[in-house]
Amino acid sequence: MTRIKIILFFICLITVEQAVGQRTIPWLPNLSNGKSFEKGLAKYLDMRVFPEFSSRKKSLRYKQHSIFIEILLDTDGSATLNKTKHNRGEIPIDKIKSFVESQQFDTSLITNETEVSRLSGWIRLMNKNKKEAKRERKQEILDEREEYNKRLIADSINGILIPRNLEESFIELNKLLTSEDIEAIKSLNDRSETISYHFGLGMWLRNNWGFWGGSRLQQYLIKKGFRHPDDMSATILKFYYDWLNEQHDEWKKFERK
Repeated sequence: MTRIKIILFFICLITVEQAVGQRTIPWLPNLSNGKSFEKGLAKYLDMRVFPEFSSRKKSLRYKQHSIFIEILLDTDGSATLNKTKHNRGEIPIDKIKSFVESQQFDTSLITNETEVSRLSGWIRLMNKNKKEAKRERKQEILDEREEYNKRLIADSINGILIPRNLEESFIELNKLLTSEDIEAIKSLNDRSETISYHFGLGMWLRNNWGFWGGSRLQQYLIKKGFRHPDDMSATILKFYYDWLNEQHDEWKKFERK
């Protein structure tokens, strides 16, 4: 999406929400003293803002505590915490809430017609002590490796059964999908048209069958020569089409190789 399209999108979004009395602004406000929201929160939590490093390699040396925050800002500069999500790290929500409610914010982004505005953005912090931040990152890597290794042999992840191979994938898809969905896939003109499911069913497979985060099915497909999750989900859907239409030669050949 181009920069112009992005700007137009937010203009439209703001216009629509002004009509119902609330405006959305895709960034967090400064404090009334001019300090950024991120710097103010970092000081409040006795942390530091995660810096912009010259390379990704350098940034990976330290543990990053990141979270998406949305607040409701009144015209008098007071605010309340509306919601948080994607909390990666250990930023305490209760302290974010008390920080927001104890501050006065810059209201220059608010129009007189709007009583309450929604403002949101990402916050990225790290331990104030760099040595401790490095130690935290090393421990995080160990924890991630341990979790990844567990996922590779798990029968299920987050309560969802993980197939071991293609045929089990087909059987499981038949359980997950409605009869209407199964018939829609079966009725496609040919297997190439399963690409239309890339952002629907395909995305569900990538996210829930561990093609990104690791699973026994991911490892099965890696051994077959696949590396990218998009290719993994596409392959399963193409062969699922074949299986539904009783075309078994290609997928069985794939299983044997």
